[in-house]
Amino acid sequence: MFKVFSETWVAMRDFGYGNQILRFEWKKVFGHWFLAFVWVFIFWTIGAISVWTYFAPQIKGLLVKNFPDLTIELKQKQMSIVPVTPLVYGDSQNILVIDSSASASILDKYKLAVLVGRDSIWYKNEEKVLKIDYPGRDFTLSKTLLLNWISENKIKIWCGGVLLITLFTLLSTSSLAVSQVIGLFVWTFVFWLGSKFLHKKLNYFDTLKICLYASVPGIFINGFGLGNSGPLGMILPLILFAWYSGIWIYKLPDNE
Repeated sequence: MFKVFSETWVAMRDFGYGNQILRFEWKKVFGHWFLAFVWVFIFWTIGAISVWTYFAPQIKGLLVKNFPDLTIELKQKQMSIVPVTPLVYGDSQNILVIDSSASASILDKYKLAVLVGRDSIWYKNEEKVLKIDYPGRDFTLSKTLLLNWISENKIKIWCGGVLLITLFTLLSTSSLAVSQVIGLFVWTFVFWLGSKFLHKKLNYFDTLKICLYASVPGIFINGFGLGNSGPLGMILPLILFAWYSGIWIYKLPDNE
């Protein structure tokens, strides 16, 4: 697992490392590239879980401060809201209304509106109005019930957050890997054409081996957040990739 760091450092210090890369089997080359994304996934996941662990205990306090002090009861497909005073959020164009006494006609005044009414939830945008009827089962939600549930299920809430974070970082890392694969195929073709002008004995797949290795420093820079340190940090991965792909190909023996 840790070898990817030491090997990347060795490769970056050796401008003739392209000769060594061409001797590697595809399993080793792909494994080196893949491990870089594994470390990005680990870094993102640990970082996000750390943030979640810090903020999760504050959820209850945020609800106490911001959640309306009301009770919503749903019985026989009809809802009652305590207090009866409607809750209205939004402006003259977009609005959310929670009011068991309101009718759907209130939607006519707004371009975008959501009405939580007695029998249904109504959603309106500029194109259509959607009505969602309540299910035929009893349901009660209040601030007290919600706070009690949070107090009794802290571990479940934390584990649920960790699971969602892991799935999200896995999806994000996979998306980054897929997007880089597409770019690598294009750049490999460019460097393969360049090798012909330099009279190097390289086929497309040998060039791809070199490009995969050359992309690893940029993966670490982007994955560990170093690319967010300004304009130079944003283009540094591309600069390193182009430099090492080019120099490793340039240092290969000429085709005789």
